[in-house]
Amino acid sequence: MKNWHIALITGITGAVALAIGLLIGHYAILKHGNAEQGHGSIGDIDESLIQHFMSEIDNKRIEDNLRELSKKPHMATTKGDIDLVKLMLDRWQNKETGLDEAKKVTYNVWLSFPQKDKPNSVTVVSPNGTELFKSQMKELNYTKDQLDPDVVQPFAAYAPAGTPKGRLVYANYGTMDDYQHLNQTIDLKNTIAIVKYGGTGRGNKGINGAKFGVTGVIVYTDPADINDGKTSDKNETYPHSWYLPPSGVERGSYKLNFGDQLTPYYPAKDYTFRQAESDVKGLSPIPAQPIGFEDARQLICEVQVNVFNKREVKPSDNVIGVIRGSVEPDRYVIYGNHRDSWVHGAIDPSSGTAVMLEITRVMGKMVKEGKWRPRRSIIFGSWGAEEFGLIGSTEWTEEYYKKLIERTVGYINVDIAVFANATLRASGSPAVQSVVFDAAKQVGTVQFSPEKPAFGFASHQTVGRTAGNVLMRLADSVVLPLNIRDYSEAIDQLYNTAERDFAPELLKQNISLDPLRSAVKKLKEAAGGLHTRISELRDRQVRHVIYASKNSDVETFPGLADAYQRALANGNAWDDVRKHLTIVTYTLESAASTLEAVI
Repeated sequence: MKNWHIALITGITGAVALAIGLLIGHYAILKHGNAEQGHGSIGDIDESLIQHFMSEIDNKRIEDNLRELSKKPHMATTKGDIDLVKLMLDRWQNKETGLDEAKKVTYNVWLSFPQKDKPNSVTVVSPNGTELFKSQMKELNYTKDQLDPDVVQPFAAYAPAGTPKGRLVYANYGTMDDYQHLNQTIDLKNTIAIVKYGGTGRGNKGINGAKFGVTGVIVYTDPADINDGKTSDKNETYPHSWYLPPSGVERGSYKLNFGDQLTPYYPAKDYTFRQAESDVKGLSPIPAQPIGFEDARQLICEVQVNVFNKREVKPSDNVIGVIRGSVEPDRYVIYGNHRDSWVHGAIDPSSGTAVMLEITRVMGKMVKEGKWRPRRSIIFGSWGAEEFGLIGSTEWTEEYYKKLIERTVGYINVDIAVFANATLRASGSPAVQSVVFDAAKQVGTVQFSPEKPAFGFASHQTVGRTAGNVLMRLADSVVLPLNIRDYSEAIDQLYNTAERDFAPELLKQNISLDPLRSAVKKLKEAAGGLHTRISELRDRQVRHVIYASKNSDVETFPGLADAYQRALANGNAWDDVRKHLTIVTYTLESAASTLEAVI
């Protein structure tokens, strides 16, 4: 079964599937003067244009796109990636279906690669040093594409080189709790930890272990976590199903921070100061290597992790395409997806890019034929080096931060467009949920018909129609179709969770949630007032710190949840809880003040 998956998140990220993130912001400004020729420039959203757009989305073209995008491995900065940069430029510069403008934006970024002539491995060694077992250098070839010489060997990007040897210990997911539990009964100094994917970020597995004296980390994907327990490639896993085969290895970036690590907060251009590699934070200090679960079964006694990764600065390209807005060209709706993959990337990210190319073809054709031009400018981004830690999108955001923070009204990110079953999933900024609901209802249920050509790409087509529908509504509506009442209701739910889970312990620490409760109530009342005055509010920006990444499993205010968790663990960090309560309360008070009628 196919799956069309929509996730809504704030900011530019490499999220799974179809992701829609919103910088809640500028409402439309009616401007005087002549607009460029095109329907729907001055009036509100033209539903007939949306219907026309959706009818033009061609699932056969999406299939052809995906076949072209995934025929060769295209890890960031490799020949395969460079070829796709040319493809994106050719499509977006096409005279009949291209965009108003398309260009390549290059950054010189710090990446990490294995050495072809010195492959990484994990070995089992006897007490006298004899090698008893060696992990597979590459996955088993089930299809001819795996024979491509450009398929990169399994490696952990940014893991330092080294060949530590030691007693093997099983450390579950490699979380701090896992290592702490082990350390109560086992001396972890000079051991090699084998851990499962999940539970914490890849980079944390080595960072956490190093704190207890672990000298190397081996990471594998547990079939119980991802395969519903299925392990046999004879009749259960790929190529008989989508389940990971026994030799399959998940590649990934082993660092905590996004973007180029040598140029934090600034674009990685030629003029940019680069900090020393030794000053980079958030990298594993010990070697790490991923393996398949088939190899994980063989590891016993003493093992050696052999990592020969090299870190180097290389040029990586974003491709940027633009459709200029007719009334508010200085307001941007951004639609993007990363381009690079560890190997062929037929699902991540090329299913999303195949859809994006079809959306740009249809919209470009509508513009070229004079049928439509959006009210606001639409920027399309094909980001480079995402798999290494959201590098391309981060660098572009850093370079144009001043402009983007003032002008961006929304961001739609398409990554994995289709995966697993035919279920629509959506998450993200609550203020946009009504836009997604409207688009989803208008698009309707995925229709599978074996009689139709490329029927297997009906889900891709549905994603394209849904994402493009949302894009057009954000770009064309006179007043941005964002519902702040939905946002305030979500804030109310976050507060209720914090009160339920944290209040008893906070009372013991003489920490009151009353100011936060008051701020939440104030925001809710102000949001209700705004809903009735929405036509009077123009060019306002509401910034928030509510939805962000966090380490706590409790679904409430992230900073508060993290601080509360640290305080419980350390017993002496309650001032940090007070600090985060202040931040959240102040933010909500400020938001409410912004939404209230001007005195």
